[in-house]
Amino acid sequence: MQPARVWSVLVVLSMFGCSRPTEASPSVSSKAAPMANPFRVDVSAAPCSLGASCTATVTLTATDGFHINNEYPYKVSIDDAGGLEFSKSDFSKADGDFAIPSKTTGVMTLRYVAKNRGNFRASGTFRLSVCSDDKCLLERPSITLNVPIP
Repeated sequence: MQPARVWSVLVVLSMFGCSRPTEASPSVSSKAAPMANPFRVDVSAAPCSLGASCTATVTLTATDGFHINNEYPYKVSIDDAGGLEFSKSDFSKADGDFAIPSKTTGVMTLRYVAKNRGNFRASGTFRLSVCSDDKCLLERPSITLNVPIP
């Protein structure tokens, strides 16, 4: 449309109580907020010294009426060793690295050696499952292990 013609259209619209078009306002969603995960994952390392064989644990705690899925093949895959030398890149229930000390707790043990001094940060993915009476969830959260080697 030509500028004069647009102006004419706006004048005619205003005579009928219409206002100039405005930018669309952001829409508001009426969807409910997503449910928080019914589990917690904690990663911790035992004190370790240079050259020693060390361990870290990835602890899964089921919450909100969920429990550990005994049938699931739990696995931690190390994506970035961050300067640490892990005994393997994949730790799993099948290899005996995962223990279930209670109905709501599972613990994966990671073994590594620190070849240098400093603060190291390793990362990976934890494949897990927790269940309630009517459903099971399969999740793959990212994990991070921070290790200071004096």
